[in-house]
Amino acid sequence: MQNNKTVYILGAGASKAIGLPLQGELLNCIFELKPREIDAQTSFMQLEFNLDEQKLLGVYEEFNKQRIKLANFIVDNFASQSLKAEYFAEYLSAVIKNANNNESLPASPDLEYRAFRIAGRVNVTLEDLFTLFDKIIIGREHFRVYSPENIQRVQTALRKCIIFTLAYYNSINIKENNAVKKFAEKLLKYRRCMPTSVDNLSIITMNWDAYLEKSLFQLCEEYNSTQMRQKVYPDLCFYDYCYDLGEHRIVSTHIKAKGYRNIKLLKLHGSMNWLTCPYCGRVFVDYKQDIAVDEMLTVCYCPLCYKEFEGNIDSPQMHSMLITPTFLKDLNNLHIKNIWHNALIDLTEAKKVVFIGYSFPDADFEMRCLLKKALQPGAGIDVVLHSTDDPKYYENILTGQNAKAQVLSRLNLPENRYISFFGQDMVRFYYCGMEKYLDDNFPGEVLK
Repeated sequence: MQNNKTVYILGAGASKAIGLPLQGELLNCIFELKPREIDAQTSFMQLEFNLDEQKLLGVYEEFNKQRIKLANFIVDNFASQSLKAEYFAEYLSAVIKNANNNESLPASPDLEYRAFRIAGRVNVTLEDLFTLFDKIIIGREHFRVYSPENIQRVQTALRKCIIFTLAYYNSINIKENNAVKKFAEKLLKYRRCMPTSVDNLSIITMNWDAYLEKSLFQLCEEYNSTQMRQKVYPDLCFYDYCYDLGEHRIVSTHIKAKGYRNIKLLKLHGSMNWLTCPYCGRVFVDYKQDIAVDEMLTVCYCPLCYKEFEGNIDSPQMHSMLITPTFLKDLNNLHIKNIWHNALIDLTEAKKVVFIGYSFPDADFEMRCLLKKALQPGAGIDVVLHSTDDPKYYENILTGQNAKAQVLSRLNLPENRYISFFGQDMVRFYYCGMEKYLDDNFPGEVLK
């Protein structure tokens, strides 16, 4: 049984399936986001009670301040002259209005609902922004009128905007019965029927959102409440501390040592439910909330170091652990390196690798190197994508053989990248989406 390991690799398409934006959509979502408006006729008793959304509204003003900083930088450095003039006309009118009304800048509806949307029309990618920021910060260079310190502040603004936007979408958009939740149910059902010593399953995810592990943890808690010894826990493959010191759960590295079953979940690019302390290096995890949002609070102290510093205002401030989409990725954090090492081991043992919603971008060269180094020649590769990624989808809407060939060669669809990297014979493509693929192909007779 140890020779039948299946490794699932989840990309942004898996998050898209539950209502979260793709990476290429994030900037637009940042600039279009506004809190849900409540009808004046709605009574208090009719309001949907959403604690996550209420918590986010508490840091909305901070998000808006960071969004202004980001919008000004993007428009100033990447917009056309006409778009720049249009944006700053709206921006200055908002500043004047706020000055006349003695209001703080983020409160202006003109800036929020008009100028931001103009900023959203600027054609720039997250990869370009983060790579530019990293190069300037690492080299201690100046960029036009921006010092390295100013660039650092804009980079922080972008990261905080991403965190808030993903958390907000997660609080209002996700449906209860979705493909990722069903995947978590299948994982638990499969793992609880396998012996503790068996290591036949692993999930590697490139995504920041924490919906899968939160769903999996909740399901495990419900199952474990009925068990004495045959418990199952998500395993992040590093020593994870509880963010809530009043919570008592087994850390990932102790699960198998205590004789329990684990479900490996390797988050190569960090997570929305992690925070790390720059002083002690501990990583705190919460399976109920996207605690990365707490970085936007005025104070976000390390729960353990704060005691050692006796509540001093200079106590270390926690920060999120998100590996941003830059060509200069820093993967030297001890915990991140440990996760990547575990991913390497799992891929070397894999008989089958299933990519779900991962477009296999050329820029993701760290993952490409990992796969080339780890995968054995006999490993089977399944690629699960959306129907709109299927070359036949475009063949059906194009006319003429010459037109089809020319257009398809220029589209650079994911299928072409997979075949170029792995070869035609190793890869099988499924354009049925995540849910149908898992219903038809999830391993194990125990599920039947």
